[in-house]
Amino acid sequence: MPRSIDILLVEDNIKDVVYMKERLGMDKLDLRFFTVRSGEEAIDFLDQKPNSVYELMPRPDLVLLDWNLPSIRGSDVIQRIRNDPKLDSIIVVMVTGYPSEEAQCEALKRGAACCIDKPLTLVKFLTIVERVKPCWPTIVRMPD
Repeated sequence: MPRSIDILLVEDNIKDVVYMKERLGMDKLDLRFFTVRSGEEAIDFLDQKPNSVYELMPRPDLVLLDWNLPSIRGSDVIQRIRNDPKLDSIIVVMVTGYPSEEAQCEALKRGAACCIDKPLTLVKFLTIVERVKPCWPTIVRMPD
């Protein structure tokens, strides 16, 4: 049986976090959410440094990343992920409340799989799934 899909949700607006978790949790998908509220926290989560609060967290299969974040922008987080060989295979989806063609182009150029406008609904999430299907074997794995 496939294991759950671990999703790192990087979002500073708590209302958006609650909304996305509720909407995505309505389906029968086996999703586990981990939430951080800034670009800096996202990098700390992904680095999983020894003796840090994130040391034992799982490596996420998918990162849903807000564009406008405190401290470090979402586009910079993507670039950090793409520049780290240990993280480069993680699928990153940019989620933004301020859609612009310029922002989407920058996110894609830096390595996002796609860009989705807020609010993130189940329909939009399933669109993400369709777009990343070529990468799906790296997400859904059979247990060891």
